[in-house]
Order: sequence, then structure tokens, then C-alpha cells
Amino acid sequence: MNRGHLEERRPGVWRYRLPAPTSPDGKPRQHSRTFTSPKGDRKKAERVATAIAAEWDRTDNEQAAAKGTVAELVREWVAFRAPKDSPTTIYRRTSITNRLIKDLGHLPLADLTARHLDRWYSQIAATTIGTGKTKRTMSPNTVRQYHAVVKAILEQGYKWDMVAANVADKATPPKQAAYDIGDRMPTLPAIKVMLAVAGRSVRTAVILGAATGCRRGELVGLRWSDLDGNVLHVQRALVKVPGGALTAKLPKNDKTKRIILPPGVLDMLADHRAGCVEWARAQGARLAADGPILAHQRADPTGRTPFAPDWLSQEWERLCDRAKVPRFALKGLRHGHGSWLVDAGVSIAAAAARQGHTVQVFADRYVHALAAGDAQAAEVIGHLLEPVITKTTATPAAPG
Repeated sequence: MNRGHLEERRPGVWRYRLPAPTSPDGKPRQHSRTFTSPKGDRKKAERVATAIAAEWDRTDNEQAAAKGTVAELVREWVAFRAPKDSPTTIYRRTSITNRLIKDLGHLPLADLTARHLDRWYSQIAATTIGTGKTKRTMSPNTVRQYHAVVKAILEQGYKWDMVAANVADKATPPKQAAYDIGDRMPTLPAIKVMLAVAGRSVRTAVILGAATGCRRGELVGLRWSDLDGNVLHVQRALVKVPGGALTAKLPKNDKTKRIILPPGVLDMLADHRAGCVEWARAQGARLAADGPILAHQRADPTGRTPFAPDWLSQEWERLCDRAKVPRFALKGLRHGHGSWLVDAGVSIAAAAARQGHTVQVFADRYVHALAAGDAQAAEVIGHLLEPVITKTTATPAAPG
């Protein structure tokens, strides 16, 4: 074959590369695909590569036909953002970009106006979501998410000289709808009732969530090696999209956190660790020296396998039902953590830093002040949770 480059990377595994059209900013690109074919049989591999090249040609021709359209810019932007964004961000945004291409992709970029966008916002606002009793129209806040993506795409298009101006700046998305998470935030008495009927792993997750304000992906991403004395280092979050693998990434905004834990939470973790050891022993296994604090021991008694974030969401709902309390929002636990601290007099800066929020530019000279603030936060949250956390039983409990 005389197009592209085909090589056998290892026995039976081939990689085919072919130059692709340049990106809007003039940077060269290339198609690349790895496939399997009989070891050393180059002719068969070349036939596969020829079919792949035909597929790439069809795609390139379709995109060339869309040159200068909204669809072209959207596809270029999606490819541009792919290496920069987390799998969950990409997954949630895909439905927006697909709908944008479907409805407005045919428009030449030079013809796109704010009027087109306003009409589109009205159109998607009338879209029906869900089925049966859950059937509803799209909320104003969801439409605003569509607007935010469109604005980001056109802003990049302006930087690439593909549009003369960002017409989304002139568009009028619906107003932000008021939403108070406080209505779905669990109270401390409710948490106490929930903990009384929770399995060991879920109980540990709820207490850690209440004591640290960590997000669910951060909670399931915690490892025993992240605990250094009374300091918990939050260094990763686990994410999983439908059909994808469980992967680790940095916490939100790429910010790691250092959180001081109160004595009661440290005692709870020691009891949980002992329970993990006993469960592993009962299954004829030995608990790994390091692994997830919230380990899926029913699947792997050695404690090396983490839970996915969805596990915590599902268990939280079951726990609310089992405890006969309202279906509080799991993220209400994180909001509760911040609210309890501020209500108890902890500075907003210390509470925000504990949760990983950005309040102001963080300068090195404030490290000691914030460390002292976090110590106060640990003391306050420990005092608040003390009547809620009851000592776990000495007998080995199931990890559920």
C-alpha cells in the first residue's frame, strides 16, 4: 500500500497511521489506529488498513463538506477539549454537542446569529425528558448549561479566527432558577438514625463525608496511605462513565486537599480497618497493606478493589429508605459539612479550603493561618459529630 504508514508493533498487533486534514489553527494532525491481524502477514494487515483508510476518507469528506459550518467548529472543539477534560465532563457534554450539531450544525458560521441561539434555547426548553411519572420539560438551569457550552465553543472559534465575534454574548438564555440544597440537606439527628442501620462500609463513607465535605468520587478514591496521623490527603477522585472503566483523576479543579480529622473519626477509621482485617480473615484472605478505605471486599476480600462512585449514591438512597428518613441528597452531606462549620463560627476561608473551594488566590504566607483554621474546623466538626458517631461493635461486621 502506498498511503500512510503501517507497522507491526508486536506479534499480531499492527498500527496504521495516515495524515489527516489540518486543524483550524493550522496544526498538522494524523489518523491512527491499532488493530490485530495474523502475525507477520503484512498483506492481510494491509487489507485491513485499506478498509480503515476508506472509513477515514468518508469521515474527512463529510467534515470537508461541512467546512465553515457550526458542525465543523463543534467537532473541532470537541477534539480540542478531549485531552483536557475528565471522562465524566466529556460524557455529560456529549448530549449537548450532539444536539447542537443536529439542530444548528448545517448553518454557516458566518450566518449564525443570537436570534438562532435564542430560538434554539426555546426549542430545547420544550424538550420532554424522561418517561411516565418522571416525564418533564428541560429546566432553565439545564438550558443555561447548553448556553455555556455554546459560548465556550464560539469563544474558541473566535480565537481560531473561524468567527468574527461570539454571538452567544448577545443571546438571552433563561434566568437561573433558584435552587436551595438546604431543603435536601440531612440534619445531624437524621444522620445519627441513618448510621444506626448502615453497614460498615456505608457507615464509614457517610461519616467521612460529614467530617470532610469530600465529594463522592473523592471518598471512594481515598486510600489508607492517604492517612498520615490525623491528616487525610485527598489526592484523587474516581470516575466512571457508562460503558467505561473506573479511572482516577485529580480532585475537582485539579486541587488536592489536606484535611485534619477529629479524634472520633480517627477512632472510627481504626475500627473500620479492624473490621476489614477480620472480614478478609473470615474469607481465608489477608487484607492488603494499602488499598481503598472503602474497599469492595465482597468482590475482593483482600481490600484492593475500590467501589465506583455510583455505589455510594445507590447505597445512600437505600440507607435513607431503610432509616425511614426523607430522600436527602448525597451532596447535601457536603453542603451540610460547610454549613455546620460556618454556623459554628469557623471562618469562611478555612471552611472553603477544607472543601477545596476557591475563595481567593491562595498565597504561601497564609499557609499557617489556614492550617490553624483547619485545626479549628476539625475540632468543631469532631464536637458536632461526637453524639452522632457511636462506637462500632467489636465483632467483625459485613463490609456492606
